[in-house]
Amino acid sequence: MQNIESEDKRSIDEHSQDIIVSQLGVLLNYAERFYTRQFRTRNSVESDILTCFQSILQIHFDDNKDKLITANDIASKLAMSTHYLSDLLRNLTGVNTQQHISHLFN
Repeated sequence: MQNIESEDKRSIDEHSQDIIVSQLGVLLNYAERFYTRQFRTRNSVESDILTCFQSILQIHFDDNKDKLITANDIASKLAMSTHYLSDLLRNLTGVNTQQHISHLFN
């Protein structure tokens, strides 16, 4: 981050943009690394979330067989983003949130 800031404060030359873009790419690679690493290191928490996810689906379909629940509905109940929930489920089960919902609804 300091390298990007330092480069931004220098006088602009023909390499400035390429250097900043490259450093932003490295920063994004680190962010992606830490994002995916959390799925490997938080097994007990993820297992609890999966259990809660399955309970939410089961309760919904027991009470509202004809009304489809959305991934956003479930993510809200679990206090997480829809994208994060989908990534978590895909990592744990091999399928995303929508595929879980479709499987139960069909």
